[in-house]
Amino acid sequence: CETKTLGVPLKIHISTQTGRRYVIIYRQDTKRFHTFRLDYIKSIKLLKIYKDYDELLDQLEKSDNKCWGINLGNSNMPSI
Repeated sequence: CETKTLGVPLKIHISTQTGRRYVIIYRQDTKRFHTFRLDYIKSIKLLKIYKDYDELLDQLEKSDNKCWGINLGNSNMPSI
């Protein structure tokens, strides 16, 4: 099953328990941060420069200290 996702890649996190690497992206359609395992990504397509990249990265880093592991899907995470 292949899925295509459009988003802005922001940061790579590594699980301290498993060593798995995850990319954190911001999806405009859901207005939330999401994680994807790097070893599951088959291909990427570069589009254009996202004008609010620095703002998104700042929001992610402010929320980062509230996260446990790589799970960003809880209801306490802010949406932008």
